[in-house]
Amino acid sequence: MGEVGVVVQYKAVPRNEAAFEAAVQELFKAMAAEEYPQGAVKTFAFYKVPYIFGYWYSFGQFTQEGLANHGKGPKVSAAYKKMQALLAHPAEQEVLESVIIQGCGEHIPGAPPRPAEADPATDVGVVYSFRVKPEDDDTIDRLMHHIFKIVDRTEISTGNVLTYNLYRDPKEKGRWVMFEHFTAKGSADHATHPDVFPPGLKQIGLVTEPFSRVLLNPYIVHGCGETMPNGKA
Repeated sequence: MGEVGVVVQYKAVPRNEAAFEAAVQELFKAMAAEEYPQGAVKTFAFYKVPYIFGYWYSFGQFTQEGLANHGKGPKVSAAYKKMQALLAHPAEQEVLESVIIQGCGEHIPGAPPRPAEADPATDVGVVYSFRVKPEDDDTIDRLMHHIFKIVDRTEISTGNVLTYNLYRDPKEKGRWVMFEHFTAKGSADHATHPDVFPPGLKQIGLVTEPFSRVLLNPYIVHGCGETMPNGKA
């Protein structure tokens, strides 16, 4: 596919939270100046972990070239250095292999517009990761494609799913990661349609250890179900 997803976890020292927020705002201004114009950044978003002070996630969808050049401009580099100085420990980054990408730098094709009553401030981001046995990797691949088709029909068709992506961890066969961005209603309704239950139970049955599903509050979000600010999808 030629694109990669990047998920980063940050833990700011609590007393540095306000300064970290300011540095994130500076980062977005720098990205708009130095990286967005090339069209190699499809999505770039920061989220707060609710109820856990100082914890943040970021998600980015990049072309390979975009990732290779990410952070090399002087403004972006300076913003990242400010952020790093405010952390309790180094940020944890993983670069993921794209499998199914929907709603990065564009409106999901065929989906209706976002409902007018859906306030972006109440949106929900999700990072979901799970592991299966390496020998079950092909099975889970087929099963997840089937689940995505059901979600396309039952959820994306409502306009409440803005981004819905599936990734492989290239460093560990059998580990999968999803990034999702919903309206509040989309999050509440996710995976509640009866058609999702049978394949969903099969998927859970293949998982080898407790999965991780982190719900996130949006802070600044560019390119989830929409074009990037520079207008390049």
